[in-house]
Amino acid sequence: MVSDNPETFVDLDGHNKDAPGADNSDSTQDNCPNQEACNKTAQQQAQQLSQQGLDFIKGYEKFSSTVYDASGKKHLGDWTIGWGHKTTEDAAPVTESQANAILAKDVQGAVNAVNHGLRVSVAQNQFDALVSLAFNAGPGSVAVYNQMMRAVNSGSVTEANFTAYRYSGHDKNGSPIVSQGLIRRREDEYGMYSEGKY
Repeated sequence: MVSDNPETFVDLDGHNKDAPGADNSDSTQDNCPNQEACNKTAQQQAQQLSQQGLDFIKGYEKFSSTVYDASGKKHLGDWTIGWGHKTTEDAAPVTESQANAILAKDVQGAVNAVNHGLRVSVAQNQFDALVSLAFNAGPGSVAVYNQMMRAVNSGSVTEANFTAYRYSGHDKNGSPIVSQGLIRRREDEYGMYSEGKY
């Protein structure tokens, strides 16, 4: 990890006093050779999911007070509760209020992953679309080295970048299983990203 390079290091929780732009008694310019890039990184870290973005995620996740296998008929043991929260098969039921609190924590993880992968400023609808992708496909989908974030950071995002995450696993022969539900979600995320359609 190179902590003095603002292009490769982001201190998500603010606990590294040597992070670019960290608030300490020394001048932040000493820790950040490119102050403009550090300021942009700080602004990106402050970006949060909008209410419209949260409602979009809830619309796809659907609320369940009890544990269910999200893999459906594949019976893979993808135990889920609340608003898409991964859990164990024997988890206790939750109220909608409890599920909302869990969702807030889960979404923050996706928000942090997107902020970490971004190297450019994006509009709110674009940020929301990326958070939805990260929430559903995992933080690796928005890692800075990933094809998605390379496209975002270079300004060359296409629908194909989103639909690359249309698989729900692999069959017994190791072939990817295309999910129509994920295709629909990725198309809607791209619509949000490219046109602001929630």
